[in-house]
Amino acid sequence: MNRFFFFCIGASLAFMACSSDDGNEPGMPPVERPLTVVVNETPFTNEYGDAQAPRRMDTRGSAVTTEGLTEFKMSYNNNIYRFSKGGTTWSSTDLNSWPNVDNDTPVSFYAYNAGTYYYNSGENYLSFEAMENARTQTDLLVAKQEGITYNETKGQVSLTFDHACAAVDFTISITPKLAEKLGGGNLTVNKVVLKQVAKQGDYYFSEGWKNVNTTTNYTLTSAESMAVGTGEQTLPCGTLFLIPQTLGSGAQFAITYTLAGETKTTQINLDGESWQAGYQYIMHIGLGTANIQVSK
Repeated sequence: MNRFFFFCIGASLAFMACSSDDGNEPGMPPVERPLTVVVNETPFTNEYGDAQAPRRMDTRGSAVTTEGLTEFKMSYNNNIYRFSKGGTTWSSTDLNSWPNVDNDTPVSFYAYNAGTYYYNSGENYLSFEAMENARTQTDLLVAKQEGITYNETKGQVSLTFDHACAAVDFTISITPKLAEKLGGGNLTVNKVVLKQVAKQGDYYFSEGWKNVNTTTNYTLTSAESMAVGTGEQTLPCGTLFLIPQTLGSGAQFAITYTLAGETKTTQINLDGESWQAGYQYIMHIGLGTANIQVSK
């Protein structure tokens, strides 16, 4: 039986902002015009549009929700301010008043929870790296409010956070035919590596990702071997948050396994597979008799 490998594309994730009470009336001195920030979310949905509970937060890769988000940074006029959450309220010790401009002067804000912020030639962007260790990866969230005035908002900045990375999960299984050749047993998988995937890029608030480069390898299994059967198993790496990209000719799964006391490696090419920002992908690794030869 030929090996099988397929993708499920989930729904995009976004956080929606809601309204709140008005701030002070227009015309007051700038130092007396309080600035408030509102952050909310929509439920996480799957590819069928069904609502799902948010992922639990743990030591491995998990999607960030407002329950898990405790702080973010926001840039105004190329200055960066840190916001933190106290209960259900977001506040900043260094940006708590509306900027010192007229009530009808447009201003713009750019918010993010990770990466390094830059302003260059009128462009606002983040330099971001998807770390090789899933335990240290970050679900990159971005938001912006451009050209708003105090008269329009009464001092309230409503942020809609979007997921800038692609969330990628992995499962592995063997076909029933291969299990039969193994005498109804399991195959011992020692290691699974996702190879030649770009890990760095620049996220532009105006138009998305640019300068995606610097390929690396992501190890998807822990140090322990896995006994893989016909039922799908989730790989222990958890969710990876990766730079959106179309994979090149060198991209592949490299799977090391033990069969009849001998350790071998097989590869599955991923050339042309594409990941988009804000989408969740489940990548199913299927091992069959065509790509693993079993001696009788």
